[in-house]
Amino acid sequence: MYKALIIDDEKPVQIAIQKLGNWKYYGIEPPQLAQNGKDGL
Repeated sequence: MYKALIIDDEKPVQIAIQKLGNWKYYGIEPPQLAQNGKDGL
């Protein structure tokens, strides 16, 4: 199973992408969230 990471400084955008994605259909675990690139690393 693949993993995904959503990096965006706006929390509502992160939540929208997380909820709208059909993650299981594509074999991707529910994505992790990060506020900036440094946190994402």
